[in-house]
Amino acid sequence: MILEKIKSFFIPKAEPIIRFKSIIQGYEIGQPVCKASDVKPDWMIQQNKNAEKNKAPKFSACPGMDDYYRSGYIIPAWEDFRIIVDSKYAHIEIGTGRGNPPCPNFEVMDYRVVEGAAPIDKTIARHALKLPCPWKVFTKKGYSAFVLPALFHSPFLGEIFPYPGINDYDNYHTINVMFSPLKEMDLKIYAGTPMLHVIPYKREDITCEVGFMNPKEYGEAEFTYRSKKPGLYRKMFHNKKKYDIKYLDK
Repeated sequence: MILEKIKSFFIPKAEPIIRFKSIIQGYEIGQPVCKASDVKPDWMIQQNKNAEKNKAPKFSACPGMDDYYRSGYIIPAWEDFRIIVDSKYAHIEIGTGRGNPPCPNFEVMDYRVVEGAAPIDKTIARHALKLPCPWKVFTKKGYSAFVLPALFHSPFLGEIFPYPGINDYDNYHTINVMFSPLKEMDLKIYAGTPMLHVIPYKREDITCEVGFMNPKEYGEAEFTYRSKKPGLYRKMFHNKKKYDIKYLDK
């Protein structure tokens, strides 16, 4: 114990790659950001039960999709949201109805910014809505983050279209849920439901080459895919990714 204290005094504390800080006290305890890999959606729980019963392959049998599902962090709904949309209007009720929630109200964006991007039903007016998020995001210098719909985690993506983006969170710290309703609805999203999938990455200049394979590349490609043995990619070629998290208030 004493040795650890001495080490911590002389060795500077490593700066986290990404930090999520709530601007409203309580959300960091009640509905905290969590590792994406810790969120088990209902469809996955049911699929695992069916797979065990029927001896069928699980979602995790595809390393690429499983890696994406496990990467990064999930921002859950910080309050209950009720999204009401008819042919003309769109409205969001925030909270449980017992008193005013501490978070900001929703905002209406200029739909022309995203016009045509979402497959909105022709029977409703076009809307672009924003839920200001009570989290601020900070990254280590040189890091940015993909802010994405939680494709494998969220249960409501058939009804609303969240717009993805990339932000440089070493200089800018705001994150919001921006979306368009896709049809008429009375949708309830309860606190704790996955809303956004945030994946940090290190910025660097990316170069690209497109062309026909040379003999060396052909040999490498043929070796990589010449076996259909189950689990070959995961055993021989897959690199494990680690996303850690530390809760300061627990």
